[in-house]
Amino acid sequence: AKMNGEPTYTCGQTDMETLYSDTQKAKIIVRAYPNPVIDKTNVTIEGSKDNYHTLRVVNLMGVEVFNTTFEGNQTTVEMGDYLQGNYMISVDGNSVKVIKK
Repeated sequence: AKMNGEPTYTCGQTDMETLYSDTQKAKIIVRAYPNPVIDKTNVTIEGSKDNYHTLRVVNLMGVEVFNTTFEGNQTTVEMGDYLQGNYMISVDGNSVKVIKK
């Protein structure tokens, strides 16, 4: 294949796996329940080897409305004063969408 008249090389997925092993990128899962949220939601994180985490709540306009750190694999986020709508809760860069009723 060529790009801008220059030859290019496309590597297959198996080639990329040798560059990025599973130990470099762990599968981290963030969950929030209940969802939709009325007053508060419980946030859990699975697959992380870290004990301290950074949590951010961002509205769909990209504005951070809350930021905290927590220890362990679970915390509670109070959302009773938030406006109705969609929010992203991010723990260490891994996100879950929640709906505030």
